[in-house]
Amino acid sequence: MISKWSKMTAVSFSMILLAACNEGQVENSSQEESALVMTSEEMKEAMQKLVTYQEADEYSEWKDDNPTYIELDGNEASFSESQSILASEGKLTIKTSGVYVLSGTWDNGQIVVDAEDEGTVRLVFNGVDIKSEISAPVFIQNAANTIISLEDGTLNTLTDAKEYVLDESSEGEPNAALFSKDNLTINGTGSLRVVGNMNDGIKSKDDLKITSGTIEVEAVDDGIVGRDVVGVKDGSITIQAGGDGIKSTNEKKENGGIAIQGGHFEITAANDGVQAAKSLYVMDGTFSIKTGGGSPDSIQASEQRPDPWGMTESAEKDSDTPSTKGIKAAVQLAVGGGTFTIDSLDDAVHSNDSVTIIDGSFDIETGDDGIHADSSVVTAGGTISIQKSYEGIEGNRITIIDGDIHIVSSDDGINVSGGNDSSGFGMPGGGGMPPGMPGNQMPERPEDMPAAGDASGNTGEMPASGDSPSKPGEQKKATAVDQSDPDRDSQQQTNEQTDSSSETEDNKALVIQGGYISIVTDGDGLDSNGSIQMTGGTVIVNGPTDNGNGSLDYDETFELSGGTLLTAGSSGMALAPSESSSQNSIVMTFTDVQAAGTIIHLADSQGNSMATFAPKVEFSSVLISTENLKKGETYTLYSSGKATGTVQDGFYTETNYQEGTKVVSFEISESATWLNESGVTTGGNGGPGGGFAPGGMDRPQGQRPNEMFEGLDDETKQEVQGIMKQMREGTLSQEEADKKLEELGVSLPKRGTSKESKE
Repeated sequence: MISKWSKMTAVSFSMILLAACNEGQVENSSQEESALVMTSEEMKEAMQKLVTYQEADEYSEWKDDNPTYIELDGNEASFSESQSILASEGKLTIKTSGVYVLSGTWDNGQIVVDAEDEGTVRLVFNGVDIKSEISAPVFIQNAANTIISLEDGTLNTLTDAKEYVLDESSEGEPNAALFSKDNLTINGTGSLRVVGNMNDGIKSKDDLKITSGTIEVEAVDDGIVGRDVVGVKDGSITIQAGGDGIKSTNEKKENGGIAIQGGHFEITAANDGVQAAKSLYVMDGTFSIKTGGGSPDSIQASEQRPDPWGMTESAEKDSDTPSTKGIKAAVQLAVGGGTFTIDSLDDAVHSNDSVTIIDGSFDIETGDDGIHADSSVVTAGGTISIQKSYEGIEGNRITIIDGDIHIVSSDDGINVSGGNDSSGFGMPGGGGMPPGMPGNQMPERPEDMPAAGDASGNTGEMPASGDSPSKPGEQKKATAVDQSDPDRDSQQQTNEQTDSSSETEDNKALVIQGGYISIVTDGDGLDSNGSIQMTGGTVIVNGPTDNGNGSLDYDETFELSGGTLLTAGSSGMALAPSESSSQNSIVMTFTDVQAAGTIIHLADSQGNSMATFAPKVEFSSVLISTENLKKGETYTLYSSGKATGTVQDGFYTETNYQEGTKVVSFEISESATWLNESGVTTGGNGGPGGGFAPGGMDRPQGQRPNEMFEGLDDETKQEVQGIMKQMREGTLSQEEADKKLEELGVSLPKRGTSKESKE
C-alpha cells in the first residue's frame, strides 16, 4: 500500500516539470522521468501537507471514556445532569470537550457544539434520528475538532428544514444538514443518512475527513463539502446531489484539495461528481459517477463544430450551463489506482492544469472529452476505456508512457490543443468547413474578434468561474449561482496554472513512449497542433471515414522511431510520419473504398508476415509502420483473404494468412513510402502538416490548408470551398471537380504518378 501511494505521488508532483521539457528532453524522456522521481520522504511530506490523520480519527471504543448519554424521545431530551450541556427550546448545546452518546428520535430539534475548551468533542451516533423544522439538525459552531462515530449495527438519520430561520448575526450559517465551522471527522462501522433539504448535505468550513462508515447523502445542492480539505481513507459513500457530489472550495489554501485513499463511491450529481478547488489525488477506491444526467445517447461532432472564427453557436447557447464533469481539479489531478465508471455530460476526467494517471481502471462515457487538461496529460499505466466521447484525450501536451487505452470519439481521438476548432479543412488552424455550412457562405470575421486559431482560446468573453478556457473557440460555462457565490465552484486559475499552461502552450506535442492505444474515430485519430514523437508502443487508428479528417494530423513534425503504428480510414487528408523518421512506414491509397473488415496483409520477400490488419471501418487509405520494415527490401501488399490468430482491434498477431489477393509489390526507399494499385507514387507529405487534400488532391509543397487559398479573391475562394465540400459529401466526382476548378482558373496538383512496380 505504501509503495502504491509513493508511486502515485512521485509522478503527480513530477508532471508539471515534465510538461515543461523541450523537444530534446522528450527524446530522452525515460531518463528525465527517473530524474524527476521524488524520494519516499518527499512524497510523504507532500501528502501530509494535504491531509494528516491522527489516531483519534480512527474509530475506537468509547465506553471507558466517561461518556455522557443523551436520549431523545419525540420532543424531549434526557441526559444526566451536567454543566457541559445546555438545554433550551428544542436545542441542546454542548459546551465542553468529551464523549457524548446520542440515541432515539427527535422530531424537531438541534444539537449544537460550542466547546469553549481546546479538546475534542466526540459525538457517538448510537441509533439516532434528528429532524429540524427550522435549521440544521447538527451545528458544530465551535470546536477544535469534532468526531462523529457511527456505532456498529445502527442507522442514524439527520434531516434539515427546507427553509432555515436564522438571526441576522448568523452570516447565513449553518447551511447544511450536518454543518461544522471547524475540523470534522466521521468514522465507525454504522450507517449515517443525511438529507439536505435546504442546501448541502455534509459541510465543513475546515478539514473534513472520513475514515470509515456507511454514509448516504441526499442534498438539493452539494453532497459533501470540505472548505480546505476532503480526505477519505475508507467507507461506503452514496450521494444524490442537485449540485456537486464531493468538493473542496478553498482555492486560496496552498495545499487545499481532495485526497482519497480508498472506499466505495456511488455519486449521482447534477453538476460535478468530485471537484477540487486545488488538487485531487486518488490512490484507490471504487467509483461509480454520473453527472448532468449522463452522456447523451449519441454525440454528433457537427453540432459542436465552430464557425470559422472560433465561436460556436452551441457555446453561446450553453454559456449558462453548469459544469457537469466526472472528476475535476483546478490544478493537479493524479490517479494512482482505483476503479472508475464515469457517465458524464461534460468531461469525465478534467483539470484546469494537469492530469496524471499512473494506474487504475477507467470505464468512461461522456458528452465531451474523456480526459482533458488545459496543460498536460501524462498516462503511465492503467486501463482506460473511453467508450463514448466528443474527443478522447485532450491537452496542450500529452505524454503516454504506458497503459492500455481504448477510445471511441466523434471528433479527435487524441488531440494536442486546438479542441474542436481545427477539425475540418480550410478552417483557421487547419481543418475543413463545418458540416452543413455551404462553401459560399464564409462570413467576415468581425474586426473586434481575436485572430482565428488564437491559441489562448480567447472569445472576447471572460471565462466562467470554475473552468479555464480549455478549448479555443469554446466559451466555458457558469451559472448565475456560480458567479455570485464564491463557495459555488469558485475555482480561478492561479499563477502556477498560468505559468504551466504558458510553458506547454509553446511546446505542444504528443509523445508516445509505450502502451497500447486503440482509437475508433469520426474525426482525426492522432491530432497535434504541434508535433508528434513516437518511440514505442502500439497505436491502432480506425477512422475517420470522411475526407475532411485524417487518421493522423499534425502541424509540425511526426518523428517515428519505434513501436507499431496502424491506421485505416479516408484518404482525403491522409498523412504519414515525417521524412526524418528513423522508422519506415507505408501508406496505401485505394481507388475504391474498401469494406470494413477487409484484411490487409503485408509480407516481406520471403513471405514473412510484417502486419495483418482488418480495419473496423470502411477505408481507402491504410498506413503500416513496424520496426521490421527495412529500406532497400521488397514487400508485397495483399487484401482480402483469410487470417487466423489472435486479433484485437483488427490487428492480428501470430498470424496465419491465406488466399489473399496481391495488390502491389514495392521496394522501400524512403522513410515514408506512398502506394496505390500501380505501385510507388511521388505523392505524400508536402511539409509540416502535409498530406493529401480532399478528393485526392495534394497540398502544394510546404503549405498548410488555410494557406492554399492565398491570392484568390473572396468570391473564387468561396466557390472553391463549395466544390471541396461537395467532393467530401460524395456529390461531386474528382473529374467533375477538376472541370469546375479549371473553369475558375484554379489548378491544384494531383497525386504523384506511379513508379514502375517492382516484383
